[in-house]
Amino acid sequence: MVDPEIPDEAKQAQSVVENLLGDSIVGIYLFGSAVAGGLKPNSDVDILV
Repeated sequence: MVDPEIPDEAKQAQSVVENLLGDSIVGIYLFGSAVAGGLKPNSDVDILV
C-alpha cells in the first residue's frame, strides 16, 4: 500500500517497476528530494529496488 503523502511521480515509478518485475520485488524504497519534500517539476524520482 502506498502512503498518500508520497508524490504522484513516485507512485507512477512504483507502478512501472511493479509491472516490469512483478512478484520478484522484495522492496521498493523512495529516497532523495521526494522524501524530503523538495520535489520540483524537473526533479528525478530516486528509488531503490
